[in-house]
Amino acid sequence: MISSVLAYLFPQSVPLRDWELVDDDARGPRISRWNLPDPQPTPDELAKVEASAEFLAWLAAAPARALSSVKTDAKSQAATGATPDRIVVRALLALLLDQLNVLRAKAGLAALTAAQVKSALEAKIDAISGN
Repeated sequence: MISSVLAYLFPQSVPLRDWELVDDDARGPRISRWNLPDPQPTPDELAKVEASAEFLAWLAAAPARALSSVKTDAKSQAATGATPDRIVVRALLALLLDQLNVLRAKAGLAALTAAQVKSALEAKIDAISGN
């Protein structure tokens, strides 16, 4: 859940660009790279935030935040003339990415970016279609 705590503490940060996690032994996930100007939080600071009621409420509201973001994105795409099918597909992919990252956070894994997911999906589609 460390990636969720970092997203909560540093909402403008981008995982894998601003910070990276590693989970290579029995100690559990920990920060392996820190590129933010803010001081890197200590394990004790992260644990304190993870146990706070404010963080738990923020985490519980993640799906609602994702849906709100998707609705805003869909409205802006509609204004540019995007087709309804394209808007729906993008909205569904955004929700799936958000839920995937919630699950990854619970497992102590770093969040994936949309570009990483897009690349993985394109590779799978190419493999299935024989390209």
